[in-house]
This record gives sequence, structure tokens and C-alpha cells, in this order.
Amino acid sequence: MKRVKGLLVFALVFILTFLLSSTKSFAAETLYTENIIPAMTSDTSPSGEASASSYFIDSNYTCLPWKAFDHISNTSKSLWATAVGTTTGWLAYEFPEAKCITKYTIVSSNPVVISTGELPKTWTFEALDENTGKWVVLDTQTNITDWSVGIKKSLK
Repeated sequence: MKRVKGLLVFALVFILTFLLSSTKSFAAETLYTENIIPAMTSDTSPSGEASASSYFIDSNYTCLPWKAFDHISNTSKSLWATAVGTTTGWLAYEFPEAKCITKYTIVSSNPVVISTGELPKTWTFEALDENTGKWVVLDTQTNITDWSVGIKKSLK
């Protein structure tokens, strides 16, 4: 398994809203069984950095990147979504130190802002190999349509 550091990116196709949670991962000799991304309170706090290709904002919702990593999935105001009219995009979390990821989870907000039909159907989960400067695809999902509100999808 390659050791990679940096942005773990979801290049999500047809995306509007989702929440990411990374679980059961390890770095060095440590085995993680919980989310290794801290509960974010801004794009850079408490550690690491959340970013995205775009985000949705209006008078009712501010769907900033860090909200995908705030560990809250029971409200429609705690999520990341792409800008209006944008159906593709990416979401990233950069760890402050190297991690080796073996599993991740993704969950819709609860309730879904519009409908489960607006959730991602196709995406890649990627990491930056700092030795080569190239993105490494760790997982690819296609034609995912069996979403349930608030239910985590565990992927390896």
C-alpha cells in the first residue's frame, strides 16, 4: 500500500450534497476505527485544511467545504454542496501529516436539501503522492443510486 500525504479528493460527478467521514484508517503502526479527520469548525480548524472546487451559498444555506467534515449529519445546514448550476466538482481534506487510508465512508445530510437524486452517483477517491506530484486513484465508484438519508456508505 502506498503512503500518501496531502489532499484526499473526491472528484465527484453529478454532485450537490454529501458528507464525508473517513474511518478505519492507519498510519505507521496506528489502527484507527473512528473518523481520523477532526470535527472541523472552519476550513483550517482545528487542523488540516478543507477545500472545494466551489460551494453553494445563499440567504438560507452556506455550504462551505469544512462543513463536510464537521461530523454533523442530522441537519440540512451542515453540509457541503457545489455552487448553483454546478453538477461536478471536488472536495478535499489535507491532513497535516501522512496517513494511509484503507476505508472511507460517505453519508448524505439528514434531511437531504432537495432529494437523494441530487447525491453523487460517480466519483473517485484520490490522494496526492508527494514523491511524484501525481494523484493516485484509491477508489472509483460508478452509478451509485441506492442512497438512503443519513445512512453511511462504507467503501474500501
